[in-house]
Amino acid sequence: MATPPSGLVTFLFSDIEGSTRLLRERGDGYAALLRSHRATVREEIAANDGTEIDTQGDAFFVVFPDADSAVAAAEAIQEHHAEGPVRVRIGLHTTIVEPTEEGSYVGLGVHEGARVCAAAHGGQVLVSEATRQHVTRTLRELGEFNLKDFPDPVRLFQLGDEDFGPPRTQRLIRVPTPPTPLIGREQDVKETVDLVQAEQHRIVTLTGPGGSGKTRLAIEAASRLSAPFPDGVFFADLSSVTTPEAAWALVGRALGAAASLEARIGNGQVLLVLDNLEQIADFGASVGALLAACPNCRILGTSRTPLRLVGEHARAVEPLERSEAIALFTVRAQAVFADFRPDASVTEICRQLDDLPLAIELAAARTALLSTDEILARLDRRLRLLTRGPSDVVERQRTLESTIAWSYNLLRPDEKQLFRRLAVFVGGWTMDAAEAICDGTVDQLAALQEGSLTRRVGDRFGMLETIREFARDRLDGTDELGTMRDRHARYFHDWALTKREQRTKRDAPFDFLGDDAPNAEQAMGYLVEQPSTDAALELACEMWRSWAAQGRLAEGDDWMTQSLARADQGNLALWEDGLSVAGEFARFRGDHERGLRLKGEAVAIARQLGMLGEVAANLKDMGEIETGRGNLVEARRLIEEALALRRRLGWPHGIAHALVGLSEVELSEARLDSAITVLDEALAIGRAEGLIRSPDTDLGALVLIRLGEAQRRIGNLDLATDLITEGVEVALDLQIVDAVRIGLEEMAAIHAARGDAERATRLLGAATRSLRETGYVDETSTERSLTESALASAMGHDRYQVSFEAGSQMTLAEAVNLALG
Repeated sequence: MATPPSGLVTFLFSDIEGSTRLLRERGDGYAALLRSHRATVREEIAANDGTEIDTQGDAFFVVFPDADSAVAAAEAIQEHHAEGPVRVRIGLHTTIVEPTEEGSYVGLGVHEGARVCAAAHGGQVLVSEATRQHVTRTLRELGEFNLKDFPDPVRLFQLGDEDFGPPRTQRLIRVPTPPTPLIGREQDVKETVDLVQAEQHRIVTLTGPGGSGKTRLAIEAASRLSAPFPDGVFFADLSSVTTPEAAWALVGRALGAAASLEARIGNGQVLLVLDNLEQIADFGASVGALLAACPNCRILGTSRTPLRLVGEHARAVEPLERSEAIALFTVRAQAVFADFRPDASVTEICRQLDDLPLAIELAAARTALLSTDEILARLDRRLRLLTRGPSDVVERQRTLESTIAWSYNLLRPDEKQLFRRLAVFVGGWTMDAAEAICDGTVDQLAALQEGSLTRRVGDRFGMLETIREFARDRLDGTDELGTMRDRHARYFHDWALTKREQRTKRDAPFDFLGDDAPNAEQAMGYLVEQPSTDAALELACEMWRSWAAQGRLAEGDDWMTQSLARADQGNLALWEDGLSVAGEFARFRGDHERGLRLKGEAVAIARQLGMLGEVAANLKDMGEIETGRGNLVEARRLIEEALALRRRLGWPHGIAHALVGLSEVELSEARLDSAITVLDEALAIGRAEGLIRSPDTDLGALVLIRLGEAQRRIGNLDLATDLITEGVEVALDLQIVDAVRIGLEEMAAIHAARGDAERATRLLGAATRSLRETGYVDETSTERSLTESALASAMGHDRYQVSFEAGSQMTLAEAVNLALG
C-alpha cells in the first residue's frame, strides 16, 4: 500500500444502506453484488488518487490528497450504482492529520468523517463544512445538525439536488440550557407541546405578564420537540430589537442562514422559538409571510401581547399553582441558605406575590438576609424589596419593578393614563366601572389586557397585586389621585344604593356586594374621611351583613361608629337604620347594654315614622339580646310582640326569623317540644318561600341548626344529624362563620354521644378557634361545656388537649369535612 498522504486531507467513508436486508433478499447472489461494489469503489479510488485505508464488509475508509478528488470519486461511485439495487451512503470530511506508522489515521477527524457518513441516506453524499471550504463544486446546504458524541452542531452539505429528507442524525435543538431545573409546570409544558404539534396551529404564542415564566416554559417545551422537527429547533431572544428587519436578522444568525431565512428553511420541518415579541412594531405581517413561504415551519413565541394573526393560538401563562410556588421558593431559598425549610409564612408570601415565578425567586433570594416573617412584613412595598436578581439575566428581569416597567413603557400615553387610574380599584372591576370612573374605552382596556397588564375572569377584570402596586405608585405621583378616589367612592356608594332600590330593605341579598366588596370597603375608607356626609352611613348600612357573616365584628363596629359620627341626624330614616345596624354589632360582640340602647332609639324613631317593619325587626333583636342576658321573660315579651306585628304585616321571611328568635327562648328554658314546634313552623315557611338555601338570607342556616340542636337534646340523633348537616352546608356556602361554628359544636355533641370522642374533640377545637377569632359573644357555652366535660372524662385530660389543639389548627372547611364525613 502506498504511503498515505499527510497534512490537509479529505476522508471518504462509505457503506451500503440496508445491507442485511439486501443479503436476505438476494441470498447467494449478494456476494456477487458485494464484489461488484468493491471493484467499483476501488476503481474510482485509484482514478482519483485516493488511498484505501480500511475495508470492513461493505464499508470503506479512504483518504484523498484534496477535496475535489474526493468529491469526484464519490460522485462517480453513486453514478455507478444509480440504477442498481445497491444504495451507497457516502460522507466526506476534510481535516489536518498525520498517518500512523501502520499507515492508518487516528483522531477526532476520523470519527467525525464516519459520523457524517452515518448521517447520509442511500444514494446521498454528505459533505462537512470543512470539506465544503475546499471544493470548487456548488453544494446544497442542508443546515446544522448534531452528530453523535460531538457536543457542537455541524453544518452539513449535499452533493446534488436530490431531496433525501433530513440527515439520519440527532435532531438539532439550539435552545438555551437553563442553569436550574424547571419547578412545576408539567401540565403547562405538555399542553404547550401538544399545541405546537397540532396541525391547525402554525404559530403558538405564550402570553402573560412579565415574570410569569413564559420564556422558561417555551424553552422546556422546545427541548421536547425534536422529533416532530427533524430539521431543527432554534431559539432567538428578540428583546433587544424593535423592528422586523432587525428581528429577522437576529433569527437568521441563530439559524446560521447564509442567504435569506426563507431559503435557509425552505420546506424544512423547523420550529422557531421567538422570545420577547411584544416590542417589535408590525411584526405580525412578516411572521405571516415567513409561514406562507415555509409551509413546514412552525413558531413558538413568547410575548406580553398576542400577534393577532390568523391561525395564531395565544395561550396565557398563568401564575404557578400554590404548591409549585412554595416548591420554587424553597429550592431558590436553599440555594442561598442551605438549611432553609418552608413555613406558614412562605405560603402567605407566595399568595401575596400572586404565585408569580419571578417575584417568588426574588423574594427567596432575600432569605440570605431576612427571615420569612420579615420578608412577609415588608411585602406592603414589594417593589422596593424584590430587587437584586441574578447578575447573569437581562436588566429588566433583575427587579420586579423593571420587568413590569418593560410592559408599561410599551403603552401609548392614553393607555398609560388608564393603567394608572385602574389602580384605584381593589379586587378588580367591571367594564361599566372602568368606563364610569376612569374614562376608559373598550380599545384601551383591550390594549392593557393584550399586554398582560390586566386580566379577565368571567365578566370582571383585574390586576395581579404586584402589577397593581406598580400602577398605584404611578397614580400617587399625579394630581389624578384625589379625583379617582372621589369618583370611585361615589360610584360604589351610588351602586350600593341602586341595589337597595331593587329590593325591600329586609329582603336584601345576604352578601349582595359579592366580588365588589373590596371596592365598597375602599369607598367606605374614603367616605369616612370626609368631614360631614350621609354617604358613609348609607354605604355602611348596605355592607354590614357581609362584615357580620365573615366575623369581622370589630371592623364593622368601627365603620358604623365612624359613619354615625359623620351623618346628619335629621335624616331620620337613615339614622334609624344606622342605629339598628350599630346595635347589631354591639349585640354580636356581647355589649348588651349598648345594643339595647341603640335598638331602643331605633324603635322610637321607627314608631315616629310609622315604619312598622323596622319596629318589629328591632323588637325581635332586642328580645334576642335579652335572651343572651338571661332575661327570658322580657325576651319572650319582645319577640312575641315582634312576631305578632310581622304576622299582621304578612311578611313570611320576617315571621320565620321571629320564630327562630322565639325558639332560642324555648331552648334556653329547656322547653324542647315547644322549641321544635316553633322551629318546624319556621322551617315550613322557609321551604315554602324558597328561603332555606337562598343566598339572600341566613334563615336556612339558623333554623336548620337550631332545630337540629333541639332534636339532639331529645335524643333524635339521626334526624339531628340530617338537619345540622344541611344547615352547616348552607352556612358554609354563604360563608356565615358563626353559624358554621355553632353547627360544628352541635356535630361534636352528636359524635360524642355516638362514642367518637376523637372526632368530637377536634371539632370543638376548630369551633373554639373560630369563636376566638371572630369575636362573637359566646351564647352556646352551656351546651358546649356539657360536651367538653363528657369528652375530657372519656379521653383523659392529656389526650383531650392534644386532640383539641389539633382541631384548632384546622380551617372551617376542613372541620366541616371532618364533621360531615
